[in-house]
Amino acid sequence: MIYAGAPSPRIQTLSVTGGAWGGNTASNLTTTSTSRKLSAGSGVAYNVFTGTLTGDNLVFTVNGGAAGMDTAAAFVNGFQLQIITPDPVIKIQPGAKMVLAGQTASFTVTPAGTAPFHYQWQAGPVNSGSFTNLVDGGNIAGATGKTLTIANVTSNQALDYVVIVKNDLGAVTSAPARLTADSATRLVNVAIGGGARQTGAAVLGAAGDFWNQAVTANTFPIVDTGSNTLGGVGLALANAGQLYVSPAGPPMDPNTTNLMQGYAYGYTGGTANVTVSLNNLTEYINSPFALVVHAVGNASGQGAMLHLTGATGGNSTKTLTTSASSRQISAGCGVAYQIFMGALTNGTLTLTATENAGQQFTALNGFQLLLAPAIPPIITTQPVSQTNDNVSFSVETVSVKPVSYQWQAGAVGSGTFTNLLDGGQVLGATDNILKLSNTDSNWALAYRVVATNDGGSVTSSVATLNVLPGSLIPIMNANFDLDALSGPAAPTNQTVTPTGWTGTGTVGLLNPDFFYLSPTPGVSPPNTLFTFSPDGVANPSVSQMLTTTLNSNTTYTLSVQVGNRSRGTWGGYHIALETTNGTVVGDWVGENNNLAAPGTFATSARSFTTGPNPPGLGQPLEIVLEQAVPTKNSYSDFDSVSLTAAPAPPHTQGTPIDVYVCAGQSNAHGWQANPASLSLTNLHYVNTPDARALFAYQANLITQKNFYSQGSVGQLSTEGAGYAGNFSGFGPELSAGSDLAVRFGKPLALVKFASGGADLHTQFLKSANLLYPRLISEVTNSLQQLIDHGYAPTVKGFFWLQGESDAMVNPSTYAADIAQFISDVRTDLNARTLQFILTEINSNLPAFALSQGGVAQVNQAMVNLQKTDPNVTFVTTADITNGFADTIHYSADQIITIGQRWASAFTYINQPAIMHSLMTRLPASKVSGH
Repeated sequence: MIYAGAPSPRIQTLSVTGGAWGGNTASNLTTTSTSRKLSAGSGVAYNVFTGTLTGDNLVFTVNGGAAGMDTAAAFVNGFQLQIITPDPVIKIQPGAKMVLAGQTASFTVTPAGTAPFHYQWQAGPVNSGSFTNLVDGGNIAGATGKTLTIANVTSNQALDYVVIVKNDLGAVTSAPARLTADSATRLVNVAIGGGARQTGAAVLGAAGDFWNQAVTANTFPIVDTGSNTLGGVGLALANAGQLYVSPAGPPMDPNTTNLMQGYAYGYTGGTANVTVSLNNLTEYINSPFALVVHAVGNASGQGAMLHLTGATGGNSTKTLTTSASSRQISAGCGVAYQIFMGALTNGTLTLTATENAGQQFTALNGFQLLLAPAIPPIITTQPVSQTNDNVSFSVETVSVKPVSYQWQAGAVGSGTFTNLLDGGQVLGATDNILKLSNTDSNWALAYRVVATNDGGSVTSSVATLNVLPGSLIPIMNANFDLDALSGPAAPTNQTVTPTGWTGTGTVGLLNPDFFYLSPTPGVSPPNTLFTFSPDGVANPSVSQMLTTTLNSNTTYTLSVQVGNRSRGTWGGYHIALETTNGTVVGDWVGENNNLAAPGTFATSARSFTTGPNPPGLGQPLEIVLEQAVPTKNSYSDFDSVSLTAAPAPPHTQGTPIDVYVCAGQSNAHGWQANPASLSLTNLHYVNTPDARALFAYQANLITQKNFYSQGSVGQLSTEGAGYAGNFSGFGPELSAGSDLAVRFGKPLALVKFASGGADLHTQFLKSANLLYPRLISEVTNSLQQLIDHGYAPTVKGFFWLQGESDAMVNPSTYAADIAQFISDVRTDLNARTLQFILTEINSNLPAFALSQGGVAQVNQAMVNLQKTDPNVTFVTTADITNGFADTIHYSADQIITIGQRWASAFTYINQPAIMHSLMTRLPASKVSGH
């Protein structure tokens, strides 16, 4: 309010400028003489301005009156200023929020004015201007408080939110704050230097995803290039080395995926490590994540230790070793990737890569970061189509949360699938490995698996099963029942060669009622073949020449029932399929006295697949049954012989096949790994070992200097792996072979050489000239058999379970001995980079209670070798603490576990294509030492 006085009447124009907004900023003021006179003839007046303060100063201007009027006496006489403050007001408005679905969102308002304040939060559709009161309950808390909290946000709660603030003087409503709930996973792909698109599907994401680029050692924003990328993430590099360019154009290897074809960040060994940070992740703290780290090396076999900070859960340390076998960027390069999973604990993920000793590592080439409220499983290895009658389909996944599986089957091409259930021919319907046994054409279906965790489900690609028709080859008197036993029904042995068979030594027919349970399942009464060795020297046998001749590209399956009498001395058995010219198609030795329980029979069977031009092609086939390790007055009983032939998927001459050597002491042999004591979980390894895993072995008990060899490469099984009277089971090769076949989806061969009680220093070393030449001979003979079957074998891995004896007698020399042994094996097998998997000696075994120091020395020698030799990996057994078969030997289930760890270790370090696994469920194991 502005007062003025002047002779009456006078007119002035008043204006207000500066710190005001709104209202009327200009007004005329005219004095009058009728009121409020200050003196005779004078007039007074006032005018009122209203508005909102916008600054610290208000400026009033009084302009003169109309032209010709006397304005000299005009004056401003007084002011009244009233500042009216609204109550309440919102000092800080709630701000918009963006969260991933499933995360927690919070809105907060800060009021000013006269306390106390009362709050009511409201929500309404985006841009609608219509709001409804919220109430506490469900995932909403604080609906009548200063802070509104929404837990486990869903897409339905992506709304506009306001809050009404009241006090005793009035009320005010906030501006709308928008909540964005991103239900999709957030993916950022980062390539160092490339800025190109992938050539194939990535570990995360799809073909053609854009990977952003960074070309110097500074912090770079990750540009948001689409809905699959996460804007605002920063990439920082430290200890920059050099940048180099791979050849332009298509990659050298058509299988190249997941890697940029442009620049890579090179680490030349000039500094101890390379550090990479992904920044600006604060809003995703506590969110699950998956981080894929890619690398390329100047050569195969280069490696580094990767250590991740800024996260919890999962494995924060991993090894990355490049491989030249796949995904090359240019000739001679190696590539690899490794995956971390966990939950963010702060706004930065920091990865440090430290080179392995003696190496010039490599280039960190790209990163993929996946953020989601709950990440579904990621399938890293898809099921592979197969052709066989006993098959395994497998899937590898990685997951933050536990994964459940459900295998399904349906008609090929129908797109309709039904859940499978365990039972009959199906095992593992809810596991990551599905096994089907004794299948026929009804099982020629499409198969897939659904993997599920708390974050959702993912369905695998479809794999098909092609069941080849098989035919039964006629065998005369296959059940030994054409001949009548003389005498009454009482048990009677008749020393006579069964009709249709040719016998050597003492052979005959047995009425099994006296020695066996009656009836005997799977055995055709009334006769059973027996062989008897009265002197313990001769190997009595029977054989039959068949009219069927040996064919190429054919799978032969020979099956025989073998009995275990309730009394008498066991003589073991040797079963062979040969040709008339003496060529062994396949054979196996069974010294396993627990093949069948006393008083029963059990099936002993093998499958043998010929190549395109096998030795003995066109020659008639012959079946041979004989005692294997006769002792004085020992016996072996046989019944129900069958032989089938089925077309095998042809492989050309020189088809590559990987070979693995399994060697060591009695635990490598499987001294007490009795199939009858296996748990239900592992029984499938015995009942349906993967048919793609071929097996050859040579056994030795060092104290007897006596070797027994399988004699030819045949199907993997529990039989023939033991030593008569001492060994009664299988070694880790059983699960290792099946798991490797499943993981790689192709045939492989294992060659086993184990010697109970043997130490490295005086018996296994080449300089000892005892076991070493026999080991090398067994491997080379098996390689030649594979060549004869049309394969081109390559020795890829050496699994070693040995050191118990040295821990007790030669621990101080083990470091030098194992290094020399590995060097000699690599040289003599012409495999300079042969990968060795060394197995920890278990200090929990009671036999080592007094030799813990020696055990520690042996184990430390193997650990140290892993640190200096990039092609050595150490597998732990320290977590196996009880349930041993005896004081020094593992149980059957523990032997299975060790074999699983062998397969996982080899897969982990050698196959980037299968190393798709983020922390997957390692089907039954974990690898240590990394």
